[in-house]
Amino acid sequence: MSEWQKILISTIAGMLAGLVGGLALEPLKHWVKHHFTAKRATKNIYKEIAQIYQMNVVAANERPFPRYNLVAIQSLTTETFDFYYDQQREAFYAVPESESILGLYRMLRRVRGIVLQSPTVDVADEAAQQIAVDFERRFASQLLDDSLIQKYRQEMRGRMNRAYQAYIEANRTRGQS
Repeated sequence: MSEWQKILISTIAGMLAGLVGGLALEPLKHWVKHHFTAKRATKNIYKEIAQIYQMNVVAANERPFPRYNLVAIQSLTTETFDFYYDQQREAFYAVPESESILGLYRMLRRVRGIVLQSPTVDVADEAAQQIAVDFERRFASQLLDDSLIQKYRQEMRGRMNRAYQAYIEANRTRGQS
């Protein structure tokens, strides 16, 4: 076989391998990226929901101070949800409970808007009650993954407890010096 034939065959073989590899692997690459982005979206959104649940339902029932509901609702943030909904919409809708999560955040925005318009303790208490009822309805109907929320609440409480213990220890050692 002459040299030019070898070059032609290897060029054609390389071109075919690149074409087949590109056509076969591009959908796989897209699926992998989409899959991992959706998993990250699920984790991050549920962490934010767990924080909202902890601050606006669990702690609100304990009511650490009289204006707690007002402060908690005024400081309510939805940055994680906003990011995935606005900039990663495909990943957001890959979250299994995305429709329920969307409804939850719409309710949270509406309630927060009412409290911001009329920032009184009574309005905030009523809003906190609406938030609690909505969460319980979604849990009872299995519209939210309660186990994920509880898991992330426990992680959050563990981090808070460790930070508090570190703070106590730092103050104790500072007092001894």
